[in-house]
Amino acid sequence: GSGAVQPLVTGYPFAFSNRPAQPQPGIVDIAIAPESTQWILEQRDFVSGGPGWRLFAIAPGSHEAENVYGDDVNRPFGVGLAGDGIQVGYSTPAGTWTIAMYAYAASNSAPIHTWTSTNRVIAFAEGFDSRLWVARATGVDVYRATSDGSTPFRSIVTQKPIPPYIGQRGFAIGPDLSIYVTELPDARSSVMYVNVFSPTNGKLTRRIGPLPAT
Repeated sequence: GSGAVQPLVTGYPFAFSNRPAQPQPGIVDIAIAPESTQWILEQRDFVSGGPGWRLFAIAPGSHEAENVYGDDVNRPFGVGLAGDGIQVGYSTPAGTWTIAMYAYAASNSAPIHTWTSTNRVIAFAEGFDSRLWVARATGVDVYRATSDGSTPFRSIVTQKPIPPYIGQRGFAIGPDLSIYVTELPDARSSVMYVNVFSPTNGKLTRRIGPLPAT
C-alpha cells in the first residue's frame, strides 16, 4: 500500500542469547508474474535462519496475501515463474536441494513435479526453451522439464566461476538463452558487474558494469 508504515522489526543484536524467542518471518525472494500477481517467498524465522517457509500470492490491486504453499521442515532459497506453475527452491535436512513446482490456481496442494539434487544449487531459472537451468559453482546444468534431477540434458562450464552468494535474483537466462550472473569484486564492494556467458560454450561474451551494488 501507500503511505507511512511502521516496521515490526528494526534489527537484532548478533548475540544468540538476545535473539527473539518467537520466530520472525522475513522475505527470501519475490517473483512478479506477467499479469502482475506478486509471489512472495517467506522464511518462517528469517532472523535465526531456521526451517519453514510460506509462499503467498497477492493478486493485482489486492492488499491481501493468500497462504498458498509451505512447510515447517525445509529451508527456502528462491522462487521462480514457470510455464506450468510456480517453482520453489529449498534445501532439506537430509542435505539435498529440491525445486518443487506448484499449480498457480491451487492452494496447499501437492507439487506437480519435484526436482532433487545432492549437489548444491546456487540458483535456478526456467529458460525460454522451457527447460530448467540450474546454477552450480563451476557452471550451469540444463534439465528437461520432466527431469527428476538425476541427469542433466547438458552441462555448461562457464569461463568464470559462479559465486555462491548470488542468490536467486542474481541469475537469469536471456531470450537467446545467454546466462546472466551478477558478480561483486569483493564482499565490501560498492559496485557490481553482470557477466554474460554463451549458452553453447560458456565463454564470457559481455561484462556489464560497473553498476551500483547498494
